[in-house]
Amino acid sequence: MVLKENIGSAKLTATLINNSFRNGLTTAEILSTDPIFLESLAENKDEATLILKNILAKNQSLEAITVRDKEGKLLSATLELSAEQKQISAADMDFFQETIRGKRTVLSNPQKGKFTGKPIIAMTAPVVKNSETTAVVSTAYSLSYLKNLIEKNIISANERTIIVFDKNGQIVFISNQPFPSAEEKTLLADLLFVKEVQAGRVAFLENQKIPLIDKNVIGAAMPIDNFGWGVVSVEPITNVFAPIFKLQSIVWVIIFVGLLFSLSFITYFLRKVQIIY
Repeated sequence: MVLKENIGSAKLTATLINNSFRNGLTTAEILSTDPIFLESLAENKDEATLILKNILAKNQSLEAITVRDKEGKLLSATLELSAEQKQISAADMDFFQETIRGKRTVLSNPQKGKFTGKPIIAMTAPVVKNSETTAVVSTAYSLSYLKNLIEKNIISANERTIIVFDKNGQIVFISNQPFPSAEEKTLLADLLFVKEVQAGRVAFLENQKIPLIDKNVIGAAMPIDNFGWGVVSVEPITNVFAPIFKLQSIVWVIIFVGLLFSLSFITYFLRKVQIIY
C-alpha cells in the first residue's frame, strides 16, 4: 500500500513538473514568434517591456522575462535594472549559446538568477529571421514556486518526501528542506535508482537509506518525460509495518484485558471457595 501510494505520488509530481515546464517554454515560444510583440521590440522597446510585464503579472511561476540579441545584450526585461546591470551579457551562458546554435527551445540547468539570486531555470526560445537567430526570449521559472506547489498539493503523508533531480542527477530540491548546497547537490548522482531513471525507467526503493534523509525508506523514482529530470517519492520503511504494529498493540490490549478479567474471576472464585470451607 505504501509503495503504491508513493508510485502515484511520484507520477503525479512528474506530470505536474512536465506541465509546468511546458507552460514556461510555451510562453517563450509564443513571444519569440508573435508579430505584434516583435514589432514592438523593434520599434518601441517601452511598449515591448509593458507586454512582458503584463504577461509576467499573470504567471506566478515566473520570476522574470528577458529578451536579448544574439550577442547577449539586453533588449527588454521585466526586471527593474540599473544601467550597469543592463550591460551584463548572457553570451557566456551555455543555454543561451545552445539556443542560438540549435535555433530551438532550451531548458537550462538549475541556477541562481543573475540579478535576483533566486533559484530558477531559464527557458529560452530563439527569434529566427531569414533562417538566422537574431534574438533570444528567456523566461526565468521559479524553483521556489515549484517546490511550494509540490509541498502544498502533493505531499499528503506527513513523513512522505519528494526529491527532484536534474538530467545530471544533481538534486534540485527536497520537499520541506532548504535548497541543497553545492556539495549536497551531487550526493544522489551515482546511486542506482538515479541511473535507472536517467535511462528512462521507473525504479523502486526498498529499505534503502539515501543521503539527506536520515531514515531507511521505501518508494519509487521515475523520469519526467521530455526533460531528462527525475522525481523520487519515499516514506520511512517503518510506515509499511505501522498497520502491523497497530494490530499488535490492539492484540496486546485484548490479551491484557483478558488476563485482568481472568485474574478477577479466579480471585472471586477462590474467595467463594474460602467462604464455603
